[in-house]
Amino acid sequence: MEYLTLGDLARRVDEEKNPGNQTVFVRVDTNTTLIDGTFGSNERIRHAGVTIRRLIDMGLKVVIGTHNGRRGEPDFISLGPLQDMLSVIVGKIMYIGNTYDDDGLNQRAIDRINSLAPRQAFLLENLRFLPGEEVRMSPEDHSKTRFIKQLIEDCHVEYFVNDAFSTCHRNHRSIVGFVDIPNIAGLTTDAELKSAELVFEHFSSKISSRLNVYLLGGVKVSDYFELMENSLADKNVDKVLCAGAFGNLCLFAKGYDLGEVSRRFLETNGLWEFLKRVKDLMGRYPSVLEVPVDVATIQNEQRKEYDVDNIPKEVKQRYQALDIGGRTAEKFINIIDKAKLVFVKGPIGAFDKNGLLNRGCFLILQKLTDGDFSSRCFTVLAGGDTSVMLEYLSVDRTMINHVSLAGGALLMLYARAELPGITQLNKSYQKFSKMFLR
Repeated sequence: MEYLTLGDLARRVDEEKNPGNQTVFVRVDTNTTLIDGTFGSNERIRHAGVTIRRLIDMGLKVVIGTHNGRRGEPDFISLGPLQDMLSVIVGKIMYIGNTYDDDGLNQRAIDRINSLAPRQAFLLENLRFLPGEEVRMSPEDHSKTRFIKQLIEDCHVEYFVNDAFSTCHRNHRSIVGFVDIPNIAGLTTDAELKSAELVFEHFSSKISSRLNVYLLGGVKVSDYFELMENSLADKNVDKVLCAGAFGNLCLFAKGYDLGEVSRRFLETNGLWEFLKRVKDLMGRYPSVLEVPVDVATIQNEQRKEYDVDNIPKEVKQRYQALDIGGRTAEKFINIIDKAKLVFVKGPIGAFDKNGLLNRGCFLILQKLTDGDFSSRCFTVLAGGDTSVMLEYLSVDRTMINHVSLAGGALLMLYARAELPGITQLNKSYQKFSKMFLR
């Protein structure tokens, strides 16, 4: 994975005869679920701020692009509240509201960008307000669009910094369209790729008798299958521990009846359609996928645990399985103890619904952050929901090797699928690296 970094950019800026005269467009990913209709403080925003601050400190003029939500969703809003949050991290960021005219920049935005002084930053409106942002086109065709040409020709953008790793699996214009100028990995993207290289080393290491373990939970399971199928076929994973709603689906696939309430939740959230695919994986790899042996429910504000093969009929009819039980936590911890790599994606239980449902999360994370264990195992925790879980339980992040803010992009990277944004970084390195590495 060869790509240019902010270190390369800093050296080039220092060598320029007119330092501070360059304009950079930085694509970050601050996409977040709204809290009471507005942005809440979160890791994505904080990480974006660190990269923007680094560019400002280089003396550059910085144009910021990001998005929130998808068209038709309640989170698809203007980025006004984000200006204040980023300004707390990086200093005053300029924002004028609407910056677009049809599928390009309006003249007011162009004039504002051209009036930037060194060390000033300007925030564009939600990029997905542009009709062409998500249109499927080749990078070369994206590069010819009005928006990209305006930034480069009218606003004199000389460098593109991609710090939106969690969107790099999308062939979106603001991710792949800057083919005619150097593409550079931001701090978040660089950290994600460096961590992935270490994970790949563990995949390829056949010397150690210790295990590569995936712990997959939560409800966002559609991206799991390519990761599991490729990893299992390549023998990169030894155990897949199934938790959360995904674990419940696996229990149904194995013939356990968790009841109508649990089944209805899976159907409502689109998980039930994956039942056949799970059964197929379990049939082909019966010793790899590990399912819960007990589950927990909440009844009259009390936590109740049941063995999966002995859940009372009346409980099945009225209550949903919302966490792994104590015996499952012990089973999973014993497997994790033999690991050289542990990758966790998705919450283990419904910790955000009730404090009594965080026990599974707590016990697993307690193991992962144990000093003796963390010294002999490489740990990666991924996804926005997982990051919220860490914050909710006040986990010591220094004991985790890498906490990723990405979901689908990271899963695709581990599955060796092509990520358009990363491919473009590599192509740009081949095209422009001599400018930076002289």
